Amino acid sequence: MRAQEHPDERSRLAALRAYGVLDTPPEKDFDDIAALASQICETPIAVVNLIDEGRQWFKAEVGLGVRETPLDSSICAHAILQKGILEVPDTLLDRRFQDNPLVTGEPHLRFYAGALLENEEGLPLGTLCVLDYEPRQLSEVQRQTLRVLAAQVMAQLELRRKVKELERRQRENELERATQRTLFAESPAFIAVLSGPDLTFEYVNEAYYQLVGHREIVGKPLLTALPEIEGQGYVEHLRSVMESGVPYTTPERAVLLQPVSGGPLLERFVALSYQPFRDVDGTVTGVYAHGFDVTEQVLAKRALAAERQQFRILLDEVPAHVVTLRGPRLQYEFANRAFMRFVGRDDFIGLGAEEAWPVPPEHLALLRHILATGEAFEGREALVVSPPKPDEPPSEGYFDFMFQPLHEADGTVSGVFVHSLDVTEKVMARRELAASEERYRTLFETATLGIVYQDAEARIIAANPAAQRILGLTLDQMQGRSSMDPRWRAVRPDGSDYPGEEHPVPTALRTGRIERAPMGVFHPAEEAYRWLDVTAVPQFREGESRPHLVYALFEDITDRRRAEEALREEQSRLSQALSLGRVLAYEWHPATDLCIRSENAREILGLPEAARGTGSEFLQLVHPEDRERFIETAQNPHRGGYRLEYRLLLPDGTTLWVEDTASPEFDDSGNLVRMRGLMADITERRLTVEDLERRVEDRTSALVVKNQELEGFTYSVSHDMRAPLRAMVAYSRIVLEEEGPKLSPEGRQHLERLSGAALKMAQLVDDLLQYARLGVRELRRELVDLGDLVRAAVADAEREHPESGVRVEVEPDLIADCDPRLIGMALHNLVDNACKYRREGTPVVVRFGVEERDGGRVYTLRDNGIGFDMAYVDKLFRPFERLHREEYAGTGIGLANVRRAIERHGGRVWAEGRLGEGAAFSFTLP
Repeated sequence: MRAQEHPDERSRLAALRAYGVLDTPPEKDFDDIAALASQICETPIAVVNLIDEGRQWFKAEVGLGVRETPLDSSICAHAILQKGILEVPDTLLDRRFQDNPLVTGEPHLRFYAGALLENEEGLPLGTLCVLDYEPRQLSEVQRQTLRVLAAQVMAQLELRRKVKELERRQRENELERATQRTLFAESPAFIAVLSGPDLTFEYVNEAYYQLVGHREIVGKPLLTALPEIEGQGYVEHLRSVMESGVPYTTPERAVLLQPVSGGPLLERFVALSYQPFRDVDGTVTGVYAHGFDVTEQVLAKRALAAERQQFRILLDEVPAHVVTLRGPRLQYEFANRAFMRFVGRDDFIGLGAEEAWPVPPEHLALLRHILATGEAFEGREALVVSPPKPDEPPSEGYFDFMFQPLHEADGTVSGVFVHSLDVTEKVMARRELAASEERYRTLFETATLGIVYQDAEARIIAANPAAQRILGLTLDQMQGRSSMDPRWRAVRPDGSDYPGEEHPVPTALRTGRIERAPMGVFHPAEEAYRWLDVTAVPQFREGESRPHLVYALFEDITDRRRAEEALREEQSRLSQALSLGRVLAYEWHPATDLCIRSENAREILGLPEAARGTGSEFLQLVHPEDRERFIETAQNPHRGGYRLEYRLLLPDGTTLWVEDTASPEFDDSGNLVRMRGLMADITERRLTVEDLERRVEDRTSALVVKNQELEGFTYSVSHDMRAPLRAMVAYSRIVLEEEGPKLSPEGRQHLERLSGAALKMAQLVDDLLQYARLGVRELRRELVDLGDLVRAAVADAEREHPESGVRVEVEPDLIADCDPRLIGMALHNLVDNACKYRREGTPVVVRFGVEERDGGRVYTLRDNGIGFDMAYVDKLFRPFERLHREEYAGTGIGLANVRRAIERHGGRVWAEGRLGEGAAFSFTLP
């Protein structure tokens, strides 16, 4: 990118050419500076570069090999547009130089640092720059050295200019001396020779004539020729010189002259010298008057003084702190009001910097360094603490400051000018902006919405992770791709192609308005379409009417679209089901008595206006014998709703049995505002109820007999099997105790196995007996705190498995309507399993809680044991099915008993687990 032209390019080029250095041969002084810059900055290239019209010309260069290059490829042309040093750590990362041929091609420059070459008027001539083929950064010492060397380049240029100027002046002086006598009469100084006691004009030059108005004065006494000067002191000084022979000189004196006869007196200012003329014996015979008309200078000086006074007034009004310090003691000479408010005092003028208040040593050293060297110093955003004030703590702030040396006429430094500006608000604002940008970056990176930035050509610049996930593309794959790219394979909701130019982003770029539209975009990884809700928001630069950027936000609505399609299908199926199942849906509003019914009400109720009616009209259909019960239930519904069976007398005289399931809605005051319900035709079902009840009664009687027989058989089996098993265990133990020493190790092992097998068989008989009894035992429901049952089970487990270290965490409010013995047995088995199937070396932790799910309560007991593979979860509740090794005790009946106990309550039980991460057993109790 070519640099912009300097704001005062004509003056800058004139200043450059005034040095007469362009196209001159190489000079050692400049070559040495370039070499020193290359060495100190550790770069292969260093150049003393002067920016001419259409080119950059190198007075000295190291490592480049050419004396000039076109201005189009100049990096220095950018550097002269700013103050100080321009440092570019990596030219390929700076948009100004990404397309520069010296960067993209030979010699492939990647690093640049240039210190400004600036004349006394502040016009930039070029730079002293260093370059490298690799990205890098200068140290602070290298930057300072580059500034110093740049100053040396300017010093060399100034020296050569001044030498040329001196040579020119010498030539002029020689010419002046050669023509001095000739030019005396035309001297800009006014000259007059007066002689005699009456001070008669002997000679005046043209400048004197101009001063007095071209009056004929030669040969006339002073007061005759210029009568208006009487009483102004000039005659007295001339006579004093005549009498004493002592010269009189004044640098500035006012005189009133009347250039035009009869005209007004005009005030002029002269710088005047009276020198005595002497004859050969030393007697003063006259006076040589020599001087200059300094009226313009005096008036200019007065104007300057007035401007300075005005400047001081302005300095008093500016918000920046302005101070001047003078002399070795750095005495306060001037301080504006802003500074006085900052320090809370106005009595320090005339005091030295150390006398007014404590000054940090580093600040004092810096001021003295400037006083000694004349080097200016600038600082940015320095933290400054105000001097202590009475009854007020010191305040802190951030300041940009500049220390400039104050020079006398002879160039000596006599003081320091201090200018500081409170930038605390700017610093705080920048920090807040940085924090805001960080929050924005976090939002951009973590947002669940896809966010994509696109330029004025609708090309993608950036995309957040959500966008990459939703579109199935990486950022590299998306960057540079425009909305018109056919690879998106975009479609409209109706499945037709979505032209690229009609996408929301190009449309927003054309209209400058926010655009929103749904569309389908092909997901390459899934080989399917993702449906998106896209919003394009145009962004404008200040003062521009066309967007320069658009950010597109899009939500993945694929699941929503599928759900909506499924809902429509479900609604269609529901409508069909209602018709097929002779079920009508209704909604009744008590305030208006309006009753809205589904379309199939016409078929079921036989009403001419089936879809809309009133509750009062419907009430007339309710059978008189059921009407009072219906009114009591419908007008005073429970918050959980109701289910009621009653009869309707249809217009054709038919009796219709219906099952009315209603769900009420109440306002904040508890008033019924709406009733929604389903009304099913159960006439056919009611006609068969009596027959079904008779059949159930007969079957129940038969089952009671069979259960009694089964219970007797179970008891007999249990008693007959336990006796021999007890004998086997007892005799095995007697043999081991009495004959053990006589047995071989193998014989003892056989007996121990026999005893263990008998014990296991006895436990299995007990478990089977319990399993059988669960199916016939009568349920005795009551309100029970399941948390107490779990804690009781854990207490049993602590006794049975003391090595488990079991502890329990139970949530509050675990009240359930159940049989405490059956559910207690189920919870005991679950806790016992947690202790048996524990991880080695890990204390058992049992957590029991409840959550609302699908309109009911789901109770869950979790453990931190060895868990199980979900691939075998279907085997978990079957009798005798075991998922773990024989090293874990058990008969395989425990979880089968748990399922039977839960199912006896009409509930269901299921399990979830993962190997090594514990198991969770959940159940419901309707």
